[in-house]
Amino acid sequence: MNDVFIELMTFNKISLSDEKLLFGEYDNCSFINCNFSSSDISDYSFAEFKFENCNPFLLTPEFISYQLNFAFLL
Repeated sequence: MNDVFIELMTFNKISLSDEKLLFGEYDNCSFINCNFSSSDISDYSFAEFKFENCNPFLLTPEFISYQLNFAFLL
């Protein structure tokens, strides 16, 4: 499987229980009003991301040797 690199995209009102994100790295992307129920994004890479008004989902971030100056969750 090839990993993708996606940057500067806004994902609005997508349901990850219906469709999957392409596996890879998401840089400077926004997820607005998205549904992450029944999704597993544990091995995906997110840099400078924003989750806004998304349903609560089990997210346990693990940051090892990262600098998070511009990352935030709303």
